[in-house]
Parts: sequence; structure tokens; C-alpha cells
Amino acid sequence: MSGDQKIQVNVFAARPEEMAHLDLLGGPAACGWPSIDSSEWAKGLDRLAAAVSGRAMDEFGEHELVFPPGAADWDGPWLVRVPDDVVRTIAELDAEAISRYLSEARAQDATPEVPEDTRRRLHDLRELCHRACDEHRHVYQWSTE
Repeated sequence: MSGDQKIQVNVFAARPEEMAHLDLLGGPAACGWPSIDSSEWAKGLDRLAAAVSGRAMDEFGEHELVFPPGAADWDGPWLVRVPDDVVRTIAELDAEAISRYLSEARAQDATPEVPEDTRRRLHDLRELCHRACDEHRHVYQWSTE
């Protein structure tokens, strides 16, 4: 990735039968599907789940590459299915765990305050995961450079 490109990551929930209608190159936005900009968690939602839960990353399942198959020579976009245990962990977050995570992130970045949009996205992500669990949907992470 060149220095002037930014990774774009969108997280969304869908049932397996809905995935046939996803524009794999354009992502959820190209289909008008609701999604959450999760670019700050581009390395995987398992890292976020570990950070907020205090669990080790190796306690969570692996993200499953959905697209493209065999991505060795592919420049993107990519689509992965987030492990169900990661989704459940994020769905079960309470306000205290979210505040603690945001405070720790602020301390690591040495910033006086966590941006409100980061706080909002984390709450939105928690709600998306909660609804996905209730509605028997999988959570996917679509990303591109």
C-alpha cells in the first residue's frame, strides 16, 4: 500500500442467502446495505474483542476469507467473515467495558479525548453485533485500499 492510500473497512451483517446479492468489488455501500466504517479496526475485529474483553487473541476463532478465493496475488477488495465468538464478545459489551477500552486507547495515543465518531462507531458496532446474534446473521468485514 502506498503512503497516500487509506484502507477502507466496512462491517455489516447478512444471512448466507443474502450474500449472493453483495457486490463483492463495491462492497455493502454499492448495494445500499447498512454498514459501519471500521477502518480503525482494519487488522481484525478479534483484536478489538480481545482488547475490550481482556481475553487473549488466540482464544478467538479465525476470520474466514470469503473473497477472493486464494488471495495470494490480489490487491483487494477483501471480504472476511468475522468469527461468531468475536461477534458475541462485541455484542455483549456493556457501557463500562466500552468506556474502559476508549480510555485505554486514548492513553496509548496520548490524546486528550477519544474522538466522538470513534465512540459512536464502537457503540454502533456493538449494536450491529447484537442484532446479528439476535437475527442469526453473520458479520462480515469488507476492506479495500
